[in-house]
Amino acid sequence: MGSFWRIELLGGLRMIRPEQTITRFQTYKNGALLAYLAYYHNQPVSREQLIHLFWQNSEMEAARNSLRVALNSLRKQLEPLEISPGTVLVANRMHIGLNPLAIETDVDDFLRAVTKAQNTSTPSESIEAYLKAIELYQGELLPGWYEDWIVAERSRLTEFYVAALQALVQHFTKIQRFSQAIDYSLRIIKADPLRESAYRNLMRLYVATNRPSHAIQTYHQLEEELRASLNIRPSQGTRELVKR
Repeated sequence: MGSFWRIELLGGLRMIRPEQTITRFQTYKNGALLAYLAYYHNQPVSREQLIHLFWQNSEMEAARNSLRVALNSLRKQLEPLEISPGTVLVANRMHIGLNPLAIETDVDDFLRAVTKAQNTSTPSESIEAYLKAIELYQGELLPGWYEDWIVAERSRLTEFYVAALQALVQHFTKIQRFSQAIDYSLRIIKADPLRESAYRNLMRLYVATNRPSHAIQTYHQLEEELRASLNIRPSQGTRELVKR
């Protein structure tokens, strides 16, 4: 059985199949429930766990009813008339999950590419896999959503993304393709505006390409970010770098 749906969570929540894309859900919690089930689709989740996550402030009977209503709404979207009930959304009295044979996710594809890059035997295969990973990373995990599990996983995936970009920066710097190295350095800063090492590396790349004014602008950008967010100055090493 091929996948009926591709569920994307990077850069926003989307349900995709060849003839249809869904980005709107009946309620916010319906979308959050789908996102959770899709992210953890390789493991069924207990009804009690879902109630604790999404309806912990409700009385138990009301929470159970809210879960049933949300599941019915999601089933209508996941299993329209041409898809048999229970094919995608699998539920019994104890557990709920999405059939891993019926869906695929961009998060899974991204993590597979990262894992391949980290475990390939040749540098060229590793770079190819890292390029695939950053192509798949369409943005941070579920931007604008702040459930605890999302915040934690967002940070973890961002670190994988930044590590992929760093590997590409090192590769393209080594072979003196500085424009690509600069592009990936800028992406690191966009993903993590407080990562001082990325600014330092970008400054060195600008100097290597005879653009000292860009290096100084990069330093001032770092200075402003650190002051606004953490009320600190760049490290001594970074300050000395800009004086050279």
